[in-house]
Amino acid sequence: MLASLLPVTLFSYGSAQDTSLTTVQAAFDSADIPTDAGVTFDPQTLLEVSFIQPSGTPPVNVTAGNAVAQNATALPPVFGDMFANPTTNVSQFTDTKFVLAMFDLDAPTPQNRSLSQIRHFLGADFTLNQTDGGSLLFTNSTPALSEYVQPGPPPGSDPHRYVFLLFTQPTNFTTAAASAFVNASTPITNFNISVFAAEMGLGNPIGGSFMKVGPAPSSNTTSGSGSGGNSTSGSNINANEAAGGAGNVLGLSMTMAFAMALISSII
Repeated sequence: MLASLLPVTLFSYGSAQDTSLTTVQAAFDSADIPTDAGVTFDPQTLLEVSFIQPSGTPPVNVTAGNAVAQNATALPPVFGDMFANPTTNVSQFTDTKFVLAMFDLDAPTPQNRSLSQIRHFLGADFTLNQTDGGSLLFTNSTPALSEYVQPGPPPGSDPHRYVFLLFTQPTNFTTAAASAFVNASTPITNFNISVFAAEMGLGNPIGGSFMKVGPAPSSNTTSGSGSGGNSTSGSNINANEAAGGAGNVLGLSMTMAFAMALISSII
């Protein structure tokens, strides 16, 4: 039941997903993401990203460059795919595994990126599965290399660019080798996706998306000028991000549990 309903619930009942590779690539280029992330971005497939919401409310889907409220990102993202070429069949990827990454390019602020990149999620051994309804969902059953950390821009910061990239996983990829670069003791600050991809032989990303997330409303502080504006100092990164997101680190298995609860409220 879950396999047949989850992607439909995530990617159909929520806001629209990207439908054009050209549009996604243009959004990446306009936001300077390939330059700032040090990657060549020439997408071959449309990566779908969705954040499940509690209480049975519709999920929030990411389109390239859209604004997402910080409190809508409490649960880990769920990833799907939409083939840009209608002749592509999921059976072509039966023996293919994938790596998915999420990182912040603007820590602690877009004007001072000294802590960038912040690693918010890194997982391997994903496979692409087609449900009874025809939707495509990335799933895996192995622990994440780096568990999900909720976005948390510091008070007064401009919105941050949070980037999602999809890579084809090479056949000689091992989590043991990857753990030499990313493990439980590795700081999430100053991560470099291009270096990791080069070291692990991932090549260029084959898909991606990104969202812009500002500070949570409760974290904003007034400037004291009487204008009611937000502080623009932004000198300290959100403590959750800098410390690895203690209290906001959730595994994808927990996302699935919330998805099951969401589906139960619908059917």
